[in-house]
Amino acid sequence: MKSYRVLAQPLTGVEEKREYFVDAENEDQAKKLAFDVMFRREANEALLDNPAQMFTADEITFKPRKISDLIDNIEYYVEKMRKTEDIDVVPEMLKQYALSYFKDVALNDEALRALALFTMDKTYRVAAYLEVFDNYTRAYFAKVIPHIWDYLHQRGLSVFYIVDNTFRNDGRFETVCELFKFTGIAVISPHGETGTLSYENVEKQIRDQMAEKKILMYIEKDASVNYLDQVKQLATTSDYLCIFRSKASADPHIEVLSNRL
Repeated sequence: MKSYRVLAQPLTGVEEKREYFVDAENEDQAKKLAFDVMFRREANEALLDNPAQMFTADEITFKPRKISDLIDNIEYYVEKMRKTEDIDVVPEMLKQYALSYFKDVALNDEALRALALFTMDKTYRVAAYLEVFDNYTRAYFAKVIPHIWDYLHQRGLSVFYIVDNTFRNDGRFETVCELFKFTGIAVISPHGETGTLSYENVEKQIRDQMAEKKILMYIEKDASVNYLDQVKQLATTSDYLCIFRSKASADPHIEVLSNRL
C-alpha cells in the first residue's frame, strides 16, 4: 500500500483545485478513491458544480523529496502523527530535514521569494480546507512550519499576507487564525472578541509588528468591515514582500502587491 496526493481540477469553468490524500495500491486506485472522497465531501456541501474533473496522483514518500513537501503534504504527515498517536517523531524528522536543506542548499533571491509565496499561501489554503482540526494539527503547525519562517527571517525577507475571504460562522475563521499564530506569524484582524476594531487600532498593531520585522497576516472574514485599501497602502509602502488573496481557498491565484527582499 502506497500513499498518494491526488489533485482534482475541473476540466472547464472556474479554475479551482482540491487535494486529497489516500492510501492505494496504484495511481488508478488512488484517483478512484479521491473521486469518492470528493463526491461525498462536495455533494454534502452542495459545491460539486462541475463533475468533469481531471485527476493527477503523485506518490508520497515519508522522507521529503524537496522542502515544499513540508507544506504540500501537511495532511499526510498529520495523519501519520494521528495513527502513531505521537506529536514529536514526525515533526522532529521534518525539522532535521529542513535544517539540513537550508544548510546545504543555497537559495538565490528568486528562489527565496518563491518559497515565501508558496509557504504562506499554500499553508493558508490547507488551513482553510482542513477537515480535522486537533492537537496533531496544532503540533504540526507549531513544530514544523516555523523552521521555514526562521530561515526566511535569517535571510532578511519579511512577508505581509493580506486575506479578504468570506467565512461561514462555523469556526473556520478562528481555526485559520489560531493555526497561523502557531507558526509564529503575527495575525491581525479587525474582528475582535468584543467587536469590530477601528482602523486606527488595526494600524497601530500592524506598525508595532512591523517595527519588530515580524511576518504578518491581516485577515478580514466578511463584508462587515473593509480596511483593505488602507492596509494594502500601508503594506506596499513598507519593505515587506506583500501578498494579497481575495480568491476562495480552492483557487490558486494570488496577487503580489510588492516584491521586495
